[in-house]
Amino acid sequence: GPHYRIGALKGIVSSTAVGTHYRLIREEGGRRWHNDTRISENFARSGLSNLTGQPPHYWGGYCLKELLDNSIEAAESAGLKPAVEVYIEGVYTGSPRSPFECETIEVRDDGPGIGEDRVEKIFGHLDMFGGTKRHYNLPTRGNQGNALMTILGIQSLAGGPLVVTSDGKKHEISVEEEKISGKPRAKISTSPAKTDVEGTEVSLDLSGRNFGNGERVEKILGEFIALNPHASFDITIDLGQAGTIEYESPAVDDHTVNRFSLSGGSMKGKPNWFSFDGFKELLKADAQADPI
Repeated sequence: GPHYRIGALKGIVSSTAVGTHYRLIREEGGRRWHNDTRISENFARSGLSNLTGQPPHYWGGYCLKELLDNSIEAAESAGLKPAVEVYIEGVYTGSPRSPFECETIEVRDDGPGIGEDRVEKIFGHLDMFGGTKRHYNLPTRGNQGNALMTILGIQSLAGGPLVVTSDGKKHEISVEEEKISGKPRAKISTSPAKTDVEGTEVSLDLSGRNFGNGERVEKILGEFIALNPHASFDITIDLGQAGTIEYESPAVDDHTVNRFSLSGGSMKGKPNWFSFDGFKELLKADAQADPI
């Protein structure tokens, strides 16, 4: 196959899931919502572009960043050394602007996992989509509160359910339209997990949608590896006949973890770390969390 180079990254490796693995399974016929309510806009192309601040061909990178954020935060909040595994399947294009197109993105971490009640709380009420968790922006941290819900919206356009596997169970979350109101609602199907996952696992399938610009994905992976020295990364990018790119970061010692781990509340950070749009999201989330 053609020669491929991933810039500063020399590879990306998959290992056994020990934490969070988000899986999105694609089916044909992604739905677009035509209702003009704000909830519906969050599951439409234009609304998701506004939410993410990015065009659709960058959405794969957006989802990857949010899943990496969540993975590192899950381990940190549990007092664990962040260990993140990424597995990407892509199609080699050879284009300078996007040397490969992501088909699937899977992220796993060593966090405490997500119980069934938590899955229901996150996804069971789409009318709460707007932020119940305080947002904060750091150089490698984005708006955290709506991350999984935004990813669910992107997956609903790509087609198929978002699958969250944790605590011995697999949760398939899809979005469908209520017959009377026309509003989107989440449908959660839970079954015993076929794989043993200590934490949580998630993956996106964006096949054929042109949502996964490879250059963007490469940039995000490089930034997370460079700017999170307290975390270990195993990454694999499988490009089929074009080859496989693998990266495994060195072992992380306790001194590095203690030096670089995030501490403090959600408002920790410097004012210039907030973009204008990010600051608006922060105010919105805080207002919803603590209404006057």
